[in-house]
Amino acid sequence: MAYNNNIAPSSVILSNTVDNSVAAGSLREMSKELLEKKSPYYLSEQISSLGNAGAVIYIQSLDTTDITQKTNKFYLQGMDISFKERVQIQETFGSPVASFFGSSVKIYTFSGTALEYVSRRKLEHRGEYFNATSLMYLYDNYLRGTKLVKNKQIAVMQVMNHTIWGFPLSMSFQLNSDNDKLVMFNMSFLVQTHELRIPGILSTEDLERNFTTKSDRDLSKHLEALKNCHKTVFELESYMVKVWGKIGTKQASSKDKDTYTTDYDDKISGYKAAAIELINNSSDSTSVSQILGFETDWYSSGAEAQLEKFESGANAAWEFMWDDNKSIIEKGNKISPFINTLSNSANALNIKISTQS
Repeated sequence: MAYNNNIAPSSVILSNTVDNSVAAGSLREMSKELLEKKSPYYLSEQISSLGNAGAVIYIQSLDTTDITQKTNKFYLQGMDISFKERVQIQETFGSPVASFFGSSVKIYTFSGTALEYVSRRKLEHRGEYFNATSLMYLYDNYLRGTKLVKNKQIAVMQVMNHTIWGFPLSMSFQLNSDNDKLVMFNMSFLVQTHELRIPGILSTEDLERNFTTKSDRDLSKHLEALKNCHKTVFELESYMVKVWGKIGTKQASSKDKDTYTTDYDDKISGYKAAAIELINNSSDSTSVSQILGFETDWYSSGAEAQLEKFESGANAAWEFMWDDNKSIIEKGNKISPFINTLSNSANALNIKISTQS
């Protein structure tokens, strides 16, 4: 996403080049801090009970990714999602010609209700159920597209596994005397990114499994790649822990380095080969990259470059570990991050294998 001041005072160029899967997970963690949606016990007059429709609206800074505003003080009842192709159809004397130019701009519509009534509690609680008015204020002062672009922010709607980044275009409110304690609302939303996955819960593989034409042989090949990668990660981690233990207890010193380094080189080479095989046999390379501890922008440099970077760092730590002039604490601080990365990968791969077996 980029801002262009040469177009209009508040203009934004939309692009879907950023993978927001990690951000979706962090937003979901933040939503735990919100107050639970409960029945409005302190209304001045009782109305019918309302269920927990767990949608949340965030406003997020594009510069720092900090959340500046958030609310779940509404009940989302409808989400209208539509997809449309940009197509030009030309009639001819023969067959018609259809030219496709990608997808049209996505505009979703959200509808729901918000409470609007007096609380029996006083002082700082007196406005706790004027949720519709609060939503109006939020939209007019912070949430609408012009304000977001001006402040270099973006809106996020999160419900179930859907995390949607974009810019609200309009919001309308309807009050009805038949139900005067609830206000209905509709909001149109220009979509920049729609993330369907939840890290660790719902992956691309999970979604594709419902419609894939892959044979059992293809799925079996992927499972074998997972098991092989887990085996090499576990072997490399165990070997590094074993050697570090021998050095720490002075059962091995610099004169034994060559003996141990030969096996170390074989194991780290096996790990790299198994990791590449797993990436190549996975339809969800982003999920696998997170398991292997790659950087979030790994796709810009490639899996091979990430593995080379890990090997380079691990090799430097390995060499440092054999330096008799370094203290045990210094050696431990140097090698521990790589052992921890391998340990986390082994555990995550084991979970992945158990869910797909």
